[in-house]
This record gives sequence, structure tokens and C-alpha cells, in this order.
Amino acid sequence: MKGQTDHQDRIEFLSARVRYFSNLTVSQQQLVLKFKQIEWGSMQYLAYFGGEPILRPPPKVKRIIRLKRPSSRKPQLPTDFELKQEYISFFAYLEQQQNGCIKNIEIRDGLPAEMSVEEIE
Repeated sequence: MKGQTDHQDRIEFLSARVRYFSNLTVSQQQLVLKFKQIEWGSMQYLAYFGGEPILRPPPKVKRIIRLKRPSSRKPQLPTDFELKQEYISFFAYLEQQQNGCIKNIEIRDGLPAEMSVEEIE
């Protein structure tokens, strides 16, 4: 229970501080853009250090291609936009854990939807 409370506190702290894309660090911005580029799929083995995603070497990406539905090219993103709660929760998790590797991140409609992590005790 305490871990969940700590994470919720971290989300509230981060959302008060980081509400817009422009408030993110460069590596966080790159990751958000990568999620949006993938749209539907997953990212595997994303390392992070000091709460910051490490994109070199690049994590492995699996993309879901929907054959029945035509590709809907989304319009060019504005230079700044308000972050959805999924991004804030994701970056709050990285900040709380500080260092590690996320084994798998499920990406749905360009948003981090769920992830699996390996913990060493």
C-alpha cells in the first residue's frame, strides 16, 4: 500500500510541476514523440537513470499494424501541448524509481498504457 501512496504523491507533485510538453527534459520529450510515432505497439527494454529515460542504444520497438483500418496520419503536433495523465504517471514512476529498466511498455494510441518491470530485491 505504501508504494502506491508514494507513487500517487509523486504523480501529484510532478503534475503540479510538469503539465506541458515544453516542461519535459529533452530525453522525456524524445520519448513522448517516439510513443506518438509508434501509435499502437510496444517498447521493450527501456533503461532509465536518475529518473531520465536513456534512448541510446534505442529500445526495441514492436508496432501493431491494423490492416482493416486505413492508417490515420495524425496532424503535425503543435510545438507545445498539455500532457495527458498517462505521460505524467509514466514519468512519475521513472522519477520515483530513479534507476532501472522497463521490460515492456504497451503503447495504445500513442500513450504508455501499461508496463512490466523486473524488480531485484
